[in-house]
Order: sequence, then C-alpha cells, then structure tokens
Amino acid sequence: MLQTAVELGVGDGDPSAAQELGLAALTLDTGAVLDPALALRAAGTALLQQDAPLALRLAEAVPAGDHEALATVLRSQALRMLGRTDDAVAVLEELRARRWPAMPAGERVLWAIERADTARYAPTPVRETALEVLDSLRTDGPVTDADPEAMLDIAWASLAFSGGRYAELVERLRPVHGAGTSAGVERWAVSGSLLAAALAALGSQQEARAVAADVAEVWHQGQLPPDLSMVVLSGLNVALLTCGEWAVVRDQLALPGPHRDARNGTSDDFGLGLVHVLCGNGHRARPLLRSALAGFVLRDPHRLEGLARAALAWAEALAGDTAAARAELSRYAPTMWLDYDGPVTPQLSLSGARLALGDDVREEVVARGRVLLERGHLGNAAVVLSQAARHGSADAVALLRSMPMHSPGPWMRAARDHAEGVATGDADLLARTAHGLLAAGDAGFAV
Repeated sequence: MLQTAVELGVGDGDPSAAQELGLAALTLDTGAVLDPALALRAAGTALLQQDAPLALRLAEAVPAGDHEALATVLRSQALRMLGRTDDAVAVLEELRARRWPAMPAGERVLWAIERADTARYAPTPVRETALEVLDSLRTDGPVTDADPEAMLDIAWASLAFSGGRYAELVERLRPVHGAGTSAGVERWAVSGSLLAAALAALGSQQEARAVAADVAEVWHQGQLPPDLSMVVLSGLNVALLTCGEWAVVRDQLALPGPHRDARNGTSDDFGLGLVHVLCGNGHRARPLLRSALAGFVLRDPHRLEGLARAALAWAEALAGDTAAARAELSRYAPTMWLDYDGPVTPQLSLSGARLALGDDVREEVVARGRVLLERGHLGNAAVVLSQAARHGSADAVALLRSMPMHSPGPWMRAARDHAEGVATGDADLLARTAHGLLAAGDAGFAV
C-alpha cells in the first residue's frame, strides 16, 4: 500500500492534504520510515482538523536535525490543544537550551511566536519574558523568513493585549494603521483589530469605532486566510462589545461570504452567546455557549476554555439554573490565569455569574474597577464599575461619576448617566438612558 501511494505521487505535494495525512498515519502505524517533510505537513493538517493526538505523534516522529525546530513548534501546539500547557513549555524550553545559539533567525521567529502563545494567560512575569524575546528578535532584524517583522509584530501585539498593555499597543499600532495596507493586508488587519480593542479598553471609544469600521471594511473583502480572519473578527468583537455595540456584533457574526470559514463556527457561537448574556438573556445564550465550550475544549483549551466557562456560568445563573452555574464556576479556576491586567470579558462574566447567584461581591468588583482606573483602562473600568453600580454599590456610582471620559462611546456615556441619575434622583435622565440602551439592543442594562 505504501509503495502504491508513493508511485501515485502521494507526499510530493500534488495530492490533497487529506491524502498526505492518511499516508503519514499509515506509515506511522506500519513502523516504516516517515519522511520528515511529509510528517510536518501532515502534522499541520492534523492540527487544522483538531486531531491533536495524531499531530503530536507525527511531530514526535521527526528526528533531530534540519526539521527539528518546526517539529517542536507543532508538538507544542498539539500539547496546548490537549490542555498540556506545561508540557508545551517544556519542549520549547528544552529546544532553546540545546540549540538557540545555532538556530537560524527564521527558526527563532517560529519558536518565539509559539512561546508567546503558551504565555498568553500565564502570570505577568512569564508574559513579560516572552515579550522581551519577541522584541529582541525584532531588533536583531531576521531576514530569512517571509516578512518576519510582521509575524513578530502580530505575536507581540496579541500577547501585549492579553496583558493589558493598551497604551503601548496604541503607540505602536497607530502608525501601522495609518500607513494602510501597503505593508501587507494581514499585518494591517490584525494590528487594526487589536488597536481598536485597545482604544476601547482605554476609553477612546469614538476612535475605536472608526478604526474598527476601517478594518471591518477590509475584512468583508475576504482577503484573509481563515485563521487570521477569525483573529481579526475576535479583536473587532472585543472592541465593539466594550463600546456596547451589540447590534453591530450580531450583524457581523451573521454575515455569510468568502471571509467566513466553517472552522470559525465555534467562535461565532461564543460571540453571539456573549452578546445574549450581556443583554441579560441567559436562556438564548446557554445553547450557544455550551456549543462554544465543546469546540474550545477540543481546539485550544489553554486559550479559550476559560472564556467560555465564565460566560456559560453567567448564562446558567441568569437562566435560573443555580447548580449548573456553580458547577461551571468550580471548573473555571484551573482553566485560565487571570489578573487585573487580563481581558475584561471573563472577569465581567465571573462577577456577573456570582452577582446573579446572589453572592455579594460588589466590593471585589469595585476594587477591580479602582485598579483599572489607576492604570488608565477607562473603558474596561466603566464596564466593571457599571456592573457593581447596577447591583446597588454606592462606591461604584461615585467612581463612575468622577471618571474622566475623553472620547466615550454611547455605552460609556450611558454608564455615567446611569450613575448620575442614581446619585441625584434624576428620573428623567434614567428614563432617557434606558430608552437609549433599548434602542441599541442592550435590554439587560436598560432594565
């Protein structure tokens, strides 16, 4: 069978990726020698098909030598997909300890990008180290890979965003966005989506909406590969959700066309489910978030499972299923590291679930909001403090009233107006704010 496959040209780049994967798996099972290049291509295909065990077997079959760095990166990706993040870090660090001085610049780039992915939700010191490696490689100016600076910039920006380094992101990414797509549409689109999300988190939400609109226009053209299309859409949705643009997020997730990909369905479920949760509709959110959780656990539990568990806990609480909500909260802790620098969505979901369950965590939420204010994360602070204000926290109301708002979007203004109306007893202001929220599709806050 192997000989027939070779004679037919399987493994030479002509057949489909599925045929190559079948040949590679068969070769492994028979114990025959597996060509390293074929093993690497097949391992990449297995990862796309979310078959992490097979991808790991194929990557581990590659011997030390010319293909070792890429094989190690694929091993790490497979291990992350299996939830074995510590093992992923170990194989990467072992390669660096053994080969770093002799590794070509292109291999160092691949290594550093994967190491950054393993640090996405690690404690702050680990993230900082990964960012330093990315910066050092960019300074050294590797020239052996296709546009390595763009690869490094995207990895740096993604990791910096997960660590809350919004001001630094804005400083770096504004020039990239302003230069347009001439330096590469992929780099521009990913950078723009993260720029929009960072601006929204800082409270510059009018600018964030303008940047998001620019990027969305290019995204609609379908020029991005599926994996980057999903990254860009996720960044845009984070920006728009922070700005309170629920209807826009719903419309984007419902759009058909060449920019969509079947593998992105899980992320679409999560985005729509999160919108329903934020609007206070747990019953509509539950099936979507359960579907998203199942897909995230299969695809990449290290980066995604915690996001879905936190939101699902909130949805279950809103739907009145106390036992299910408590169960998701108990499962959440081991799946994701969070501190005050981390993404605001899971923090909001966790406190939202506990408040809906009747736990008085208002002081904890206000304390988080204070930290965000001190760090200048005004958009995220408004989101967090508004949650406590809606549950009767006088401290949250006072902080919202005193918050600087330089270019807020409609949702941030609504949060401030709600606090002002509560503090002063201005029923007309509260009514106008509620009607505005209803018109924007945010029934949860409006109620």
